[in-house]
Amino acid sequence: MARNLLIKMNKQTAQAILYLERNRLQYYPSGAETPLELLFDQVMVSDLEVKKTDLLNDHIRIFIDQNKINPGSFITLLSEDICLVKVFSEGTGETRKDEIRKFLDLAPFENLRSKTYPFEKGFKLYAVNRDYYEIVEAAFEKFGFRAEATVPLSMLGTDISDKNIFKNLNLAKQYSLSGQQNLSGMNEKQKEFVGKNKRFIVMLGVFCVLILVLLSMIIFVLKPFEAKSKAIKTIVAPQQITVVIPTPPVVTEGTINPREVKVEILNGSPVVGQAGQMREIFLSLGFKEITVGNISGIVPKSGLAYTASVSAQLVDKVVSRLRVNFPDLTVSQTVGGDFGIIFTIGRDLKLKIAP
Repeated sequence: MARNLLIKMNKQTAQAILYLERNRLQYYPSGAETPLELLFDQVMVSDLEVKKTDLLNDHIRIFIDQNKINPGSFITLLSEDICLVKVFSEGTGETRKDEIRKFLDLAPFENLRSKTYPFEKGFKLYAVNRDYYEIVEAAFEKFGFRAEATVPLSMLGTDISDKNIFKNLNLAKQYSLSGQQNLSGMNEKQKEFVGKNKRFIVMLGVFCVLILVLLSMIIFVLKPFEAKSKAIKTIVAPQQITVVIPTPPVVTEGTINPREVKVEILNGSPVVGQAGQMREIFLSLGFKEITVGNISGIVPKSGLAYTASVSAQLVDKVVSRLRVNFPDLTVSQTVGGDFGIIFTIGRDLKLKIAP
């Protein structure tokens, strides 16, 4: 895919590049014209998840030894096929945080790293499986390497084959995902403080835990002495205790009428037009307000998210119908938004949609 990369940097700033894709990595030593390539098999890496960390570490160690790669710092570039991207044509991360939260709720990763990048009047939201790239970077760091930054390649506005990809190395560091998780509840100064003082905050947290442990040990040691110091035992007749049984919460049922529910269908599969086909199925179930769209990148598994405004009875009806075509469909409840049901089509769909 990329064979003609030439990194033009001076001796003080020359760094290597680790280009990470869905099923392989390419390593460009400082100043190299062609990459060194390591393929991942299905046993080791599958669906952007590292299945066997020890096996990956062994492969990377052998990869380093066989190619005689000298340890040094590197920048990780993430290919487009391992990033989930949504473009917001206007607004900021603060003004559109409800839509951001809804998009991130649909991401099929447990440990998610996300970040917004402004452009003109709007911004782009990137979401990546943090475990995937951090495990790969950690494997290199075990052997003396150092990851300087991690950034989606498309944010640099260039291609991996561009000879001038790193004319300005600081630009890549500014776009880095590492340590820049989306903190929609903080302002810019607070985010900057967390980024600069991350190590101090972690150490402060560890110190607080140690203080709590020390206090617990002191209490444990002093307790027997306190018991022995009581020469006279006072027996007090037990008083009548009144136990107040809390009133169980009132459970409200959402609507069971599909005509009152707004539906959004997003195509995250490699097959074009699937959102339109799924719209017909939702129409047959009685829904009327249906919006269709696409997600940048491929979503491994299909998922359905619903809000509390939709009844369990209606959700069960929809899930039963969808599992005809999506046996491994994941279902989750999300916070309120414009849509009562959001259905994301993943790579696991059957090519032929059953009527």
